[in-house]
Amino acid sequence: MSVPRLSLNELRCTACGACVTVCPTQCLGRTPHGPWLARPVDCVNCGACVAACVPQALTLAAYTDTQHEYDEFRRDKP
Repeated sequence: MSVPRLSLNELRCTACGACVTVCPTQCLGRTPHGPWLARPVDCVNCGACVAACVPQALTLAAYTDTQHEYDEFRRDKP
């Protein structure tokens, strides 16, 4: 199983909200600093948010279970 991984380059993001507006599953949230993946399980990796991002601040990649488990492990460590 792959889990979506949305990456934001904060230096490029203008926080315009275009990515949030075009998301067909409404899984993105909006903050003054840019988008965040509010409901990752609803993301279908369609890339609409990436395509709508004019400053190219977003990237989206599939993320394998092994990578996810590794990151969960690392998150638990100080």
